[in-house]
Amino acid sequence: MHTAEQVEGWRAVADAVHAEGGRIFLQLWHVGRVSHPSFQPGGALPVGPSALPVPGKTFIADAEGNGVWSEIPTPQALTAEGIADIVQDYLQAARNAMEAGMDGVEIHAGNGCLLDQFINSESNHSADTYGGSIENRARFLLEVVDAVTAEIGAGRVGVRLTPMGRFMRTGDATPEATFGHIARSLDAWPLAYLHLVEPAMVGTVKDEVADPRWDSMIHTVRAEYRGVLMLAGGYDGASAEQAIADGRADMIAFGRPASGMTARCEECTRRSGQPLAPKGVEPRCAPKCAPRTLPVGWQSHCQIWISTHCGPDLVGRRLRCVGVPFIYSQVESSTGRCRPEGRLAGCIDGGARCRPLSQHMCASI
Repeated sequence: MHTAEQVEGWRAVADAVHAEGGRIFLQLWHVGRVSHPSFQPGGALPVGPSALPVPGKTFIADAEGNGVWSEIPTPQALTAEGIADIVQDYLQAARNAMEAGMDGVEIHAGNGCLLDQFINSESNHSADTYGGSIENRARFLLEVVDAVTAEIGAGRVGVRLTPMGRFMRTGDATPEATFGHIARSLDAWPLAYLHLVEPAMVGTVKDEVADPRWDSMIHTVRAEYRGVLMLAGGYDGASAEQAIADGRADMIAFGRPASGMTARCEECTRRSGQPLAPKGVEPRCAPKCAPRTLPVGWQSHCQIWISTHCGPDLVGRRLRCVGVPFIYSQVESSTGRCRPEGRLAGCIDGGARCRPLSQHMCASI
């Protein structure tokens, strides 16, 4: 949330949510070392707590404008001055979110993002006041929380953590002690909530190899943090109800089952009069549902946007993905498959659900 155009665009989204009686928090995050010089001012190296190699790849546009996977370079270590600048970036983003009409913000300190990189001992080998001890590794997050809550009020701020997370090599040697300290520290603010991803989750997949520390971790945080605790990761309706009944959490968050496709298809159902797919079947929007133009600044994951709108109405629809324009030229009437122009697009499952090969952000143009 950097620009006036983004504020304007997200205000339209916030207004739409409020019109339906909903509430909306904007998640604030910084990818840190999981980036590429092509995204950085002046082509500089990405930043992280330490200059350590990063496993995995990132998606960029090559010299011809095509989307390609690229190795993540070894980042540069953030200085204390650089950290102070980023704290101010979070503060400004929170201020912009309020201007856009958001009900609050969620500080994302998990899933391998920058704050998570500082928290975990595997990714933070710094020898200054932001590395080494648990207190030092938690310092960056707590400074962000302090700045943002002072700006917009603690009751409008949530924090997301992924204890025992391993994404992009961000594991911790003593997770119970580390996240126990963070939970205890966060309890000093009357936050809107603390949001944890279940330790069993690795990205979007549940780890089938049980670790006895999973439950212990949740109980540790529950004991140290007395505010509203939200859990996410692998829940369905029954397990969510059970977790709340058992006192494991006060709220359960649903991501994949409730986002993107379902919401868009509900809109399509209202507009076309055609029913949603039965429970357990991936929903598909009715062909009569034409895509609408998104407000300035709105962005949606390519997979969600195109998979919910792939069909005759997508013919000639122009999108921009990672700065690369491409267009679906036609939908084959015999198979229902989208036949795209451009290297970033493809079809899955032999059906009409088409998506870019990229998982990056798209915006209608």
